[in-house]
Amino acid sequence: MPKLVPVSVLTKDAQLDFTLKRKASGAQLVSKVCTALGIREMWYFGLQCVDHKNRLTWPEADKKITTTQKIKDGPLHFDVKVKYYPEDPSNELIDETTRLYFYYDVTTVLLNNVMISIG
Repeated sequence: MPKLVPVSVLTKDAQLDFTLKRKASGAQLVSKVCTALGIREMWYFGLQCVDHKNRLTWPEADKKITTTQKIKDGPLHFDVKVKYYPEDPSNELIDETTRLYFYYDVTTVLLNNVMISIG
């Protein structure tokens, strides 16, 4: 029986809780979250977390989600964030749900005056 790990993902308006295999990759978690939120243009989004060195980071798509955080008593925590911004959002963002989550993220960044480095 595979070992499982609890995962908690926060969005602007919801908390999603999952139980995933310990070997699940970052890409698998992003896919699961985007599916649950109804986001079809998932390539724009990523999950951000605080790693075991207390730094904001993006879990790598091909690495296990457990490599970024130490598993303690509670779940692994992630936040849904825009990771890639299109040049022309009005023409490139087709799906209404994608636009909604872009709006949430951009307004949060502007209101908090915080820009996060991707690299």
